[in-house]
Amino acid sequence: MSSSFEKAKKGLQFEDIFQTSVSAWIKEGFDPKFDVIEDYGIQFKQGVRQSNLLSITEANQSTKIFRVYIDVGVRLVSDEKDDALAQLEASYCIDYLVTDPHLSEDQTALDEFALKNACHHLWPYWREYVMSQCTRMNLPKLPLPFHFVAPQPVNDE
Repeated sequence: MSSSFEKAKKGLQFEDIFQTSVSAWIKEGFDPKFDVIEDYGIQFKQGVRQSNLLSITEANQSTKIFRVYIDVGVRLVSDEKDDALAQLEASYCIDYLVTDPHLSEDQTALDEFALKNACHHLWPYWREYVMSQCTRMNLPKLPLPFHFVAPQPVNDE
């Protein structure tokens, strides 16, 4: 791990997480209660969209919040036709209190933290949402890994 990343881990404290948008749909003509699907695949989407450093002043006291925006999704796909049968997507914000005042000036450390660590904090919330939404929609429970697994870079060699 880089020293910038370690600096960010020590200088940020988890503050809050919340959804900013959600979308869920079932393909027209597909009835998950009665249409039996034995062979299906699951496609995943996750990515940090952006991050901001917020400065909040109340009663002459300034607080800095590092906010990370993350988009996630999961799609149920028919293996026979490679056709999307249902999809769940959400956008989240995760707020971190900046406890090290020098961290506000280190954009490299903040960026590295957002890309490498924020999804780990989001994952339990996203897993719970997917499981409960699948139940509400009569979809099979789509198993997300217990822990967030970062996508691996593609090696073009």
